[in-house]
Order: sequence, then structure tokens, then C-alpha cells
Amino acid sequence: MEVISIPAGALPEDIPREEFAERVLDAVKDSLLGKIMKGSVRDSTDNLMKKEMTKLADEVIKFRQAMSRKMLEDKSLDEKEPVRLERLPKGFEAGWKEWKSGWGDREELAYAAFIETMTSPQESEE
Repeated sequence: MEVISIPAGALPEDIPREEFAERVLDAVKDSLLGKIMKGSVRDSTDNLMKKEMTKLADEVIKFRQAMSRKMLEDKSLDEKEPVRLERLPKGFEAGWKEWKSGWGDREELAYAAFIETMTSPQESEE
């Protein structure tokens, strides 16, 4: 049970019954509408988030599969620097940035960024 309160300063000490009832109904109505709106907004945004997360998960899987397939097909890897597995997180980030851009052939651009990060010569540590 919810208690709806009307601030003490909002009511004069002697108020007609009808006016008091009207104020109480207004307070209940405002509270109820607020709850309905809050619930509607929460449900709508939750549904939107679920849909977007599902799309994002699907895109990440497509991206990962594309990178794996391209790497297996890439015959030029023999001529490049060795693949540095410690750079895998940065490689995926670089590839994902290109993948998300959606410009041109995103698979090729993403793979190029991914493999460049993974095979670039080791930076000197100073």
C-alpha cells in the first residue's frame, strides 16, 4: 500500500470536504500516471536495449568469423612479421573500429586494420 501525502503547507486548516477530495484525487492521479509513465519508459528502453544487444552480439560474431576466415585464407602472412598474440585485443579493437564504420568493403578494411596491428614490427621499449 502506498501512502500519498499532501504537504502540510498545501492545505489550509479549514478546507471544504469537496476541495480536500479533489486535491487527494489529483495527488493520486499524478502518482498513478507517474508510475505508468515510469513503467512504460523502463519497459520500452529495456526492450530497445535487448534488441540492440542482440544485434551487437550478432555483429561481433560475424566480425570474429570474418577475421578468422580471412586469416586462414591469407597467404601473405608468410611474408609478414610474425603474428603477435599479445596484440590480439588491440588487433580486434582496430578491426572492430573499421567494421563498425561500414564504409566500403568493411570486411577488407577491418581485416587490414586487424592484421596490421597483429603483425607490425615490435615497438622499441625505451
